[in-house]
Amino acid sequence: MKITDNLQQAEGNYILPFFWQHGESEEVLRKYMQVIYDSNIREVCLEARPHPDFAGAQWFRDLDIILDEAKKLGMKLWILDDAHFPSGQAAGHMDQEPEHLQKTYLNYHAIDLTGPTSQIQVDIEPMAHYYPNPFQGSTHPFIQPDLREYKDPEKLIAVVAGRLDGKVGDIYHVDELVDLTNRVENGILTWDVPDGPYRLWVIYETHKGGGRCAVNFLSKESCALQIKHCYEPHYQRYKEEFGKTILGFFSDEPEVGNTASYSADAAHIGNPTMPIPWSEEMPELMRQRFGEDYAHRLVALWNTVGTEEETADVRVGYMDIVSRLCQKNFGEQLGEYCRERGLKYIGHIVEDCDASPNLGSSQGHYFRALWGQDWAGVDNIGGQVTIGGANVSHCNLTGMDADGEFYHHELAKLGTSLADIDPKKKGNTMCEMFGAYGWSEGTRLMKYQADHLLVRGINHFVPHAFNPKEFPDFDCPPHFYAHGRNPLYKPFGTLMKYINRVSHLISGGFHHVDVAILYHAEAEWSGMEYLEMGRVARYLDDAQIDFDFIPADVFANPQSFDSVYDDEGLHINGHVFTALIVPGMAYVTDATRAFLQKAKETDFLVLFANRVPNGMEDGYVATDCENLVHKLQLAGLTDAVIAPECSQIQIYHYSQEQEDYYLISNESSGKIYTGKVILPIEVPGHVFAYDAFENRLSIPDGTKSACSYELPVTIAPFEMMILVIPASQEQDEILAKEAREKIRFDAKVADVTGEWTVSYCSNENYPIFTDAMKMQELCNLNLLKKDWSGIARYENTVALERADMPLQLRIPEAYESVEVWINHSYAGERICPPYHFDLTGLAVPGKNEIRIECRTTLERMVHGITHGMGPFGPEFGAVYPSGLIGTISVWEK
Repeated sequence: MKITDNLQQAEGNYILPFFWQHGESEEVLRKYMQVIYDSNIREVCLEARPHPDFAGAQWFRDLDIILDEAKKLGMKLWILDDAHFPSGQAAGHMDQEPEHLQKTYLNYHAIDLTGPTSQIQVDIEPMAHYYPNPFQGSTHPFIQPDLREYKDPEKLIAVVAGRLDGKVGDIYHVDELVDLTNRVENGILTWDVPDGPYRLWVIYETHKGGGRCAVNFLSKESCALQIKHCYEPHYQRYKEEFGKTILGFFSDEPEVGNTASYSADAAHIGNPTMPIPWSEEMPELMRQRFGEDYAHRLVALWNTVGTEEETADVRVGYMDIVSRLCQKNFGEQLGEYCRERGLKYIGHIVEDCDASPNLGSSQGHYFRALWGQDWAGVDNIGGQVTIGGANVSHCNLTGMDADGEFYHHELAKLGTSLADIDPKKKGNTMCEMFGAYGWSEGTRLMKYQADHLLVRGINHFVPHAFNPKEFPDFDCPPHFYAHGRNPLYKPFGTLMKYINRVSHLISGGFHHVDVAILYHAEAEWSGMEYLEMGRVARYLDDAQIDFDFIPADVFANPQSFDSVYDDEGLHINGHVFTALIVPGMAYVTDATRAFLQKAKETDFLVLFANRVPNGMEDGYVATDCENLVHKLQLAGLTDAVIAPECSQIQIYHYSQEQEDYYLISNESSGKIYTGKVILPIEVPGHVFAYDAFENRLSIPDGTKSACSYELPVTIAPFEMMILVIPASQEQDEILAKEAREKIRFDAKVADVTGEWTVSYCSNENYPIFTDAMKMQELCNLNLLKKDWSGIARYENTVALERADMPLQLRIPEAYESVEVWINHSYAGERICPPYHFDLTGLAVPGKNEIRIECRTTLERMVHGITHGMGPFGPEFGAVYPSGLIGTISVWEK
């Protein structure tokens, strides 16, 4: 059993942090590998950013050292597959490759004409060239547009005219577009303009005007350059280690890159200022989709052409082709290369603010972009998932508003949904996390993020990052070790142990899910009305109804998903969905429409959120999201139920061969949940409660009936309760022998009063404490030691009349991590609230000596060093408290 593995400290490794490489000394590289090992991590992902010689002699010298150290420590390696994110830059060698392998775009210039005018002439030649826009540039410090000069001449694709209808850029009907390309002679168009206002588009092919220099994701030959310059040099040197010490490659945010921006709004198909990705493969695919005369339809990629449906047909068709080329040429080509050599291929794209259906910094379709990888993947960095940020727009790394609804209700489930429906993923989902939250991020926020991801099924983690550069480095802090400066390095290792334990329980088994939500990519491409699926996800999350997102590809290509529809429901890769929610959208694909019509004839439950698709109004009824949840509940599509209702509780049901697990997490920022959990299953033996932090089982006081189990629960913020139900009597008996009594402490015995002695220590000098001072009441250390970070030791005594009963020490508030000793005996560690410590068997009647050590973040120290300046100027933000705050007390059973 997986739970037995945990109890025996054999949970395995599910963590592979980034280890940044800059060309450090051998001593530093070996030291950091030991540091990573000592933090309970057994794998590491090497990132070259910004190594001076990726895939060159110095890089391989460093990798030889790290590989040798990994073998000594029994560790495994992953390699980020480029010199710098985003992956796809071919280690900076693209400027040396032939121009036909460079990124290619379609762009246009337009002028307005008024008729009737006979024999008007337009010089087309200068209009078929790219000219830099002086008002347009990069909107992100990490992106610089490709400004090279190219020798390949720009190529005229089409000259198209269309009558304007009074709305800027809108055309009456697509069949009124006139293809004038064949009327161009010697670079001059001669045309009799009909009566009325017309617009003339000159569409041309160019290498200029897009994003940074990288491979062309729409070209298989160009994408192969990523293998040539990044993968193959490693294979030639380390082929004997592939699949052994070296486990695989990691692609970080590979992008189409037709815009020099991370703005999702700027990368929507239909943006009239956006260059359109193109390649040598596109013309034939466009002919197959639209016919030989496809060229005049290209206007719809920038402007509304005819009816909404006519425009949607062109945009959806184009995006369908582009996203499938990205899937085939980049992800699948790299994935097959790795698998043929015994490696895994993993990573993630840019998902930020629902960017995955867009071009620019993403690839147009989340599921297709990652289909070639062996794990699903997402990332959570820079202030995305935050405490209390679920349903609000909050500030993130860039200072702009972050869509809390997307990050909290959609992001993680994108990954775990793909892992559920893609057979090759085998249920594995990775998340890159912690990076760029700043030096104020400590173990309490890290624990909150970890639980948020775990309770949604994420089971592999890439903490961001171990940085061996000289401290303090501005690059996306926090850094977990910081050359020994970080006081939270030790509790970080405790958190890694916790994550490994929970990940072990939810890997290699089966996720229970009945409800599917349709991925809205095609609806967004269409330019027609749609509801983002994150809005539906929010309501289901709040009601503890689990779900997977599924793409329309499930209906168009069922064989790829091991998918079939029958009387039981929609089968996808072993999961049986009995309900489908279609977020309000005007447009659905033909395959989706056919499935919806078939489902209408059966008992399969289809719910339309807010509206039904165009053309399906007869016989289909839309409902708002609240009533939608009610209908799912009436249909019995709930798993575990809580009473009273609470939107802050999240539940995840997972099975192994011999046991069921229910992960129950409280995501409130401050409210304790008290109520009951009802499991809709028959429980023949015990239900066990597993504390993954303490690695301890207990048997809670639940009530069994013929088909359910009811358990009173109290779950504090930052807590995750895990319920374990064995599948056999034998396993039940094994776990019962491991279980301990679960004690409730509900009566206060004494407050720890009187004078506290407080002393201080840096992490490097631990345990040598100095600067002792007296403190009558515990308060924020910021008020006493400005710009100090480290470990504060608090010493006092507490008098107890009795000590022959279970006792617990409670600290009301602490920042960040706390360890407690009583009478020189260790009472445990807590890295986040609630700060409760079991003193049973350690206390004595009369006076008891208490020692508490509290570890802070590096926020205040760095502020003192940098005077509040960051890489982009002054860093704004509140300074969080430091140390212990409030009155400490002792409680009894």
